Amino acid sequence: MKKSSASFIEEAIAYLACGDLTQTERCVLALSDGLPNPAQVWFQLGLTCEQRGQLDGATVAYRRAIAAQPSFIPALGNLADLQRRQGLVAEALGGFDAALENDPANAELHYRRGLCLEKQSRWDEALASYATTIGLDPGHAGAARRKAGLLADFGQWRDAEIACLRLAERFPDDAAAKFRLATLLPVITASNEEIDQVRRRFDESVKRLSACKLALEDPIEAGLGANFYLAFHGRDDRILQEQIATLFEEACPSLTYVAPHCRRGHPSKRRGEKISLGIISRYFYNHTIGAVFHGIVAKLSRELFDVTVFSFTERQDEIQRFIRDHADHWVELPFSLPAARELIAAQRLDVLLYTDIGMDPMTYFLAFARLAPVQCTTWGHPVTTGIRRIDYYISCKAFEPEGSERCYTEKLVLLDAPPTYYYRPAFPPRSPRGAYGLPEGKNLYLCPQTLYKFHPDFDELVGEILRRDPNGRLVLVGGKHRHWTELLLERFRRTIPDAMERILVVPYPGLSLYLNLLAITDVMLDTLHYGGGNTSLQALSAGTPVVTLPGAFQRGRHTYGYYAKMNYLECVAQDRSDYARIAVRLGTDKAYRARVSAGILAANHVLFEDIGVVRHLEQALLEMINQTSGAVDTQGTSNNSGSVEF
Repeated sequence: MKKSSASFIEEAIAYLACGDLTQTERCVLALSDGLPNPAQVWFQLGLTCEQRGQLDGATVAYRRAIAAQPSFIPALGNLADLQRRQGLVAEALGGFDAALENDPANAELHYRRGLCLEKQSRWDEALASYATTIGLDPGHAGAARRKAGLLADFGQWRDAEIACLRLAERFPDDAAAKFRLATLLPVITASNEEIDQVRRRFDESVKRLSACKLALEDPIEAGLGANFYLAFHGRDDRILQEQIATLFEEACPSLTYVAPHCRRGHPSKRRGEKISLGIISRYFYNHTIGAVFHGIVAKLSRELFDVTVFSFTERQDEIQRFIRDHADHWVELPFSLPAARELIAAQRLDVLLYTDIGMDPMTYFLAFARLAPVQCTTWGHPVTTGIRRIDYYISCKAFEPEGSERCYTEKLVLLDAPPTYYYRPAFPPRSPRGAYGLPEGKNLYLCPQTLYKFHPDFDELVGEILRRDPNGRLVLVGGKHRHWTELLLERFRRTIPDAMERILVVPYPGLSLYLNLLAITDVMLDTLHYGGGNTSLQALSAGTPVVTLPGAFQRGRHTYGYYAKMNYLECVAQDRSDYARIAVRLGTDKAYRARVSAGILAANHVLFEDIGVVRHLEQALLEMINQTSGAVDTQGTSNNSGSVEF
């Protein structure tokens, strides 16, 4: 009896799965009988494998299709896109380039190529690819979204607003376009007046959208973000964060998924079992989040906790390998909300700790689901989430001014010290200032913070320091995007024009030279309202004085928290005038600076590798579990407010 085509396809896929290419080829020849070449059959096998999640088989099949017909555009494009999604970006880009040589007017290939260029941080080229896509296919929603998103990320706020308006006009039924326009925020704010204006606009737009009863299928697929730039305005964000979170819940009910083990009536954990703790971030690599939290992953008690780390497959480096090696379980999550939720739910966690809700869209939108009976977040992104399913926010006493629990939708947990087990950084041999193009014989005031932390209130303070010290130079580290630096310098030209000639910008030199820069500077300036975290720990490790003014919210009090733990407050200012006085004295009085540096070096040991912090965090997690007795509130709570010291 003659076999059917379906039988040959199933046989071929089975042979592909076990790596038997000889038998696979036999099936392909049977399927392609009478065809001039088997490229189309290999391509169909690749498609089927990909749909079934058999990515290795799909890769082999697409390669064989291309070998049979080198100019076969569908196979070239699908293989390149598969490589892109697997993180093989250079290979993917080569594949898209090869496909476009044969089909230069293919809009979808230009779009996918743009996604690859973004992965390589080739932002301008990516923007050009999206523009080409839209030129070839004006109805390409994906390219229009990515273009608007890139313009917003560049800090070209007005251009992004125009792009978002056009997107909303072109796709009037696209709820995501309306969300994107409503929540658009500038990266570098021009003034306090602009901050007030954009926050009013945000508030009014979200209320207007809520009244429209929009339906949103998947915010990740739509390319929506996590309101990241709200936190840099120096204002209380609770109301706005609650409003947008409520709107997302209303528009996309699937966000409020509940894991089976969190539902009523589900069997509880047996006495004596370890607590299943999940820790999740997109940034578990050589990044501030990786630096601050990799020690906690390693040092949590394995007698009490079974630790599962959830991350994504974007980068591999020494910190990522460290975390992976020290976790009990490492789960790589796909960039798909439904699939990621299912994978996390399958772990049947007791506690899920998000290190930085608000920095990344994936973890922000995952946090709307009930994936563990206890869900908490902490200072990786130091602002309330506004999300009902996040039960606790873990902070510390020195980070929080009196009454700060009012700024959180979560119950505020106050530890005795900053929640990190931080390894003392290893500094390279000293390089001279000339290695950065910086002048010798000048007093260097370094402010290496990311440029969106420069609040307009900080400008006049910088100007006052430079006016008091004619030999002073302010040193900044250039932004991720060229336009960020241009926007900030343009603002300085308006606000402190007399200081412009003494403001120097150096490009980010890589981690080793960056640490050296912190060590060879005279004074480091902490930005107002949202100061340094990881950078301040690095500078204090080197004995570099960091001048700080504690702010009204946690995000402006991290450096103060470190000094409080050190019991060394010489560089903590009482007000802005005092800040300028301390900074200039440190910059101009070498003997005083040497005494302060020696005091920091004598006291900074308490900041590093403090196992007491981990033990205190463990007790807090245990108490959270104890307080979650009986059935879990799968709906979340509308008001978790208050603080507790465990």
